[in-house]
Amino acid sequence: MRLFLPLLCATATYAAPNIVVVLVDDWGWSNNGIHHSDDSSQASLETHTPNIDKLYEQGIELDRHYTYKICSPSRSSLQSGRHPDHVNPLNTGVIVNNPDDPISGFQGIPRNMTGIAEKLKGQGYKTHMVGKWDAGMATPDHTPRGRGYDSFYGYFQHANGYWNKEGHIESTGDVDLCMNLFTDLFMENATYRGGVLEAGELDDSCSSSNEEDPACYEEHLFKTKTLDVINSHDTSSPLFHFHAFHLIHTPLEVPNSYLDKVDAMIAPFEFDDAARRNYSAMVYYMDEVVGEIVDALKAKDMWDNTVLALMADNGGPLYLPGSGNNHPLKGGKYSDWEGGVRTNAWLQENDLPTLPPPDAVSGMFDSITSLSKDNLHPVLPLSDQAIIKYPYKLVTGISPYSNWTGTLFPNCTTVTDEDLVPWHNDSKLFEFHINWDNDEDNLFRHLWGEDCGESGCLFNIEEDPNETNNLAGDGGEHDEVAAELRGLLDQHRQTLFMPDRGVEDVKACEHSVSIGGYYGPWVDVEDYYTGPFRDLTLKQKIFSKAYEEFLEIVSHPRVEEEVFAIVQKIYPWVMRPYLVRSFDYCLPEEEKEGGKALVE
Repeated sequence: MRLFLPLLCATATYAAPNIVVVLVDDWGWSNNGIHHSDDSSQASLETHTPNIDKLYEQGIELDRHYTYKICSPSRSSLQSGRHPDHVNPLNTGVIVNNPDDPISGFQGIPRNMTGIAEKLKGQGYKTHMVGKWDAGMATPDHTPRGRGYDSFYGYFQHANGYWNKEGHIESTGDVDLCMNLFTDLFMENATYRGGVLEAGELDDSCSSSNEEDPACYEEHLFKTKTLDVINSHDTSSPLFHFHAFHLIHTPLEVPNSYLDKVDAMIAPFEFDDAARRNYSAMVYYMDEVVGEIVDALKAKDMWDNTVLALMADNGGPLYLPGSGNNHPLKGGKYSDWEGGVRTNAWLQENDLPTLPPPDAVSGMFDSITSLSKDNLHPVLPLSDQAIIKYPYKLVTGISPYSNWTGTLFPNCTTVTDEDLVPWHNDSKLFEFHINWDNDEDNLFRHLWGEDCGESGCLFNIEEDPNETNNLAGDGGEHDEVAAELRGLLDQHRQTLFMPDRGVEDVKACEHSVSIGGYYGPWVDVEDYYTGPFRDLTLKQKIFSKAYEEFLEIVSHPRVEEEVFAIVQKIYPWVMRPYLVRSFDYCLPEEEKEGGKALVE
């Protein structure tokens, strides 16, 4: 993913085309229509992406496009052009802070690193972003505008609610020191910097609507903002627009009309799993938005001079209720198996013939060809646990989600069979990891764990793309290859960028109260916020006072640790059963009406 930065900047230097990057969140390999050849199968009917299918026919499929295994490192890599391990290899929450390190002591991209928007802005581009950021929030320097975007409309965290735009556990999988109480929908432009104030954009009253495309649905808002950017763009300057979907990340919330559409689309088949049904409907919605973006570029007469990149940030999540499917690849999000890191990606080729030869702009041509299956980047560290030297791949240590799924996953069997349910491996309380079970063996089993040890598992991913045949330890040349890759991986480990990001900062929560109940920058914010700020209701004011007293108690490290210890002890037998039942369920006929939204 990091190779897109030199590619796009080089493209801008030569021909100054418009550049539109569309990033899809948690998009499974098998949840892309082009990866289904049997149009009559239920799996094919459930994966309806006609607009994207058409783009793939016209452009370049990046068949060996690799990302990091989780979202924030991938996004930090894409924005900075650096390997994830050299910018932000951890999926920390947005309110961490290490006061002793004013450069790197925060979540996301360190303050002294340059980003793609800043580079392109320096070349005359108008730069705009809509959607999920997840690359830092603590200071104004960390925000999209601080990174060079003229405007931003979106959210900062790993996820929020599609309807209420809040950062509850249903959205992020975490409970932070702010108790997930604040709204995560923000705007930055030349005249305003603060939380979104328009009541209709924060209202979740349309969540039960049967309208075609309810106006308060977050992806409707994102689509509208992106279309506004395109339609209002002055074509005398080139445009760089970054559209980062919330889709298809949890919570699995989607308009009822799209649930009805996918039900009709797969007839006479039926969904037997609620989460898979919601995920299918969300893929359908995402595809329609991609089609509308392309149509807007064509209507504006910008299409022929636009480079469009479409990609996923990581593989589809297999855990409950992420509901992605990477069949036939092994594994998923959070793992270095192909299903976690080999991702859907495509590049529109209209302007590529006009680009300069490779020696005119250093690295540009290599950046393109290294992403194709015919000329891979020779050595590609995936993380500190895995590395590729094509055609060989080495995976070391313990990996979660080390399994293969069928074409219809998840399903009623995987939801109801206690031995098959894959649990989430990254739940947190105050940045402390919460295990879904205190029995290590049972936890390992439900995370579908596999231990390749320090010596590693070796695969020829050209001949064996699904990683079924471990070549390590069979003697001869494969042992030599494994030893070489271990040496290369050790070299990469010496370059890891692992600053102390700090702990969750109570001041972030206090500041959120002061700006009307929004997540946003809280360090070095003098003259940043423009106002006006949303007024708190009497109930909110009373709650705010109680909350401040609560923060005063729990914000001490020892208290946090004691609270965490209690939660960890009771979580497996109190919270986990409730979460499992609410996250996903079998779908009998009578439960189809109403389009119940699923959460993480």
